[in-house]
Amino acid sequence: MLLVPSVIARTEFNAVVKSAHLDAARIVVSEPISVVWDRRLFAVGDQSTSLCD
Repeated sequence: MLLVPSVIARTEFNAVVKSAHLDAARIVVSEPISVVWDRRLFAVGDQSTSLCD
């Protein structure tokens, strides 16, 4: 399993799982929690802000 930082939710991570791996069945999914969204995703008409800041 590889954990990579989320681009759109700064405090979150994405898990890349090889489902064919023998230990993949041991992965436990947690309860969902609130996400802190990057405010730039919801900017309307303002092209001066990029996700690369």
